[in-house]
Amino acid sequence: MYSMGINPEDYRIVVAKGVSSPRPAYQPIAAEIIIVNSPGVTSADLDTFEFHNRRIPLYPFEEPDYTP
Repeated sequence: MYSMGINPEDYRIVVAKGVSSPRPAYQPIAAEIIIVNSPGVTSADLDTFEFHNRRIPLYPFEEPDYTP
């Protein structure tokens, strides 16, 4: 936004499309970040997908089991 001459600090609400990439840019200036899942083939909620032939454990579904 800055490169386009738009200062996000001047707005009460900023909407950014993306799952994780907007976080580093807006976290320092945002009072709150709300994650919204829009319909389509992608989702921020991995539990909405059916996974076949995946290894277990697989983070973030299961915590890794290891001894440091």
